[in-house]
Amino acid sequence: VVLFQNTESQRIFYLQLLILGVIYDPFREEMFYAEKGKGSFVNGRPIHVAETENLGQTIIAIGTAPYQKELAPRNFACFQRVFEKCEDIRRTGSAAMDLAYTAAGRIGGYFEARLQPWDFAAGMLILTEAGGKITRYDGSEVNPVEPGGIVATNGKLHEELRALL
Repeated sequence: VVLFQNTESQRIFYLQLLILGVIYDPFREEMFYAEKGKGSFVNGRPIHVAETENLGQTIIAIGTAPYQKELAPRNFACFQRVFEKCEDIRRTGSAAMDLAYTAAGRIGGYFEARLQPWDFAAGMLILTEAGGKITRYDGSEVNPVEPGGIVATNGKLHEELRALL
């Protein structure tokens, strides 16, 4: 078992299998967590993704990949396409929190072109245990120990959002 830790999230891997994810929001005093096969929770209450089926009726969180400025033209073109189709967009600056909020049904989805595993691994488990879906931009499976871009949604909006990227 390997434990990776940073200031906003923790996750445990066993032979590259994500088994536990924890994200803490100190501003709202909320602890999001999931254990593989046992669901997702915030402060002890079960959480589930939103039921929204239309991108135009939800907020989508975005990540700018701030350490890869060369991606700005492509990223901002994607942001505009998504903004034109969804209710609104948000940027929190935390992939972990955006994934937790998607898992809790507060937003419909999130995407970012370049992330490290410590940015998304805990949120990946929390989201999938809450009924959501996460893939790479091309629709392929996400390996939680490999860096790269992700698209995360409630599942019902996934292909609609992914098609805009």
